[in-house]
Amino acid sequence: MLLSVYAVAAVPMLATAAAAAAAAAATAAAAATAAATAAAAATAAAAAAAAAATAAAAATAAATAAAAATAAAAAATAAATAAATATAAATAAAAATAAAAAAAAVAAAATAAAAATAAAAATAAAAAATTAAAAATAAATATAAATAAAAATAAAAAAAAPEPCEANSDGEPGDRYGGVDEVKSAADAAAHAAEGGGEHDSDGEEGEEGDGEGENEEDGSSEGDDVDSDDLMEDLEAESGLSGLGEGEDEDELGSDGDEEEGLGEEDGEGEGAEMMMEGKRQRKQVNYAELHKQLFGVAPAAPGEDELEEDDDYNPELFSPPGKR
Repeated sequence: MLLSVYAVAAVPMLATAAAAAAAAAATAAAAATAAATAAAAATAAAAAAAAAATAAAAATAAATAAAAATAAAAAATAAATAAATATAAATAAAAATAAAAAAAAVAAAATAAAAATAAAAATAAAAAATTAAAAATAAATATAAATAAAAATAAAAAAAAPEPCEANSDGEPGDRYGGVDEVKSAADAAAHAAEGGGEHDSDGEEGEEGDGEGENEEDGSSEGDDVDSDDLMEDLEAESGLSGLGEGEDEDELGSDGDEEEGLGEEDGEGEGAEMMMEGKRQRKQVNYAELHKQLFGVAPAAPGEDELEEDDDYNPELFSPPGKR
């Protein structure tokens, strides 16, 4: 019975112990669960840490990639800058080449222009030399013509030198033409030669020289180296256009008039009318020679000087006056 009592008393105790054991088991299970939960949390934390590490690695990789991209961009920029620099250098080189070509072209043009200028200057110098040579030739020709004219005048003067005057009918020496003295200048001599050796006639002796080409012309040809003064004067008159000045009558008519007047003079015994007519014609010839001298040489023939006047008693200053003042 005791056992039963003990058994009955032990049952609650066993039940409590069982309950306590169950509670302990539940607590242990709860603790195990909590531990499992903690382990799961730790695992989750580890996974989170792993994920964070992965994310960090990814961020690092991204940063590295960004840095690489930046470096690539910098490299690209540097390459672009280098390309731009190279392009600028090429452009500058091309510009320098073009400038050098332009400078060479300008220099070539300047050289060509200088050559053309030099050629033009040479041509102008040659033309000037030709002109100077032509002028010198013309001057030499003019000098030769003037020398020839002077020689012809001297020859004509030498050929036309008259014989000494003889006394006239009144017995006065040197008064050959009714009281009018004869001019002995070079102009008179040339005019005298142009008339054919002298047409005036005082005693009929020099008239013979006028009819033929007498002694004076022969003397002039010997003294002037065979120069025909009549031909020279005719050439000079023809060149100057004064061949007809004062020649209203030709020499044949003058000679015939002189012969007729000489006949009258023989009948009258004096022949003063014939002498005056011949003197007038001779004076017209003299004035025409002065005009011819002006046309040829630009100046009037010079009158004889004092020495010539002293040696020449036949000089008549009236012959150098205008016709209206004689």
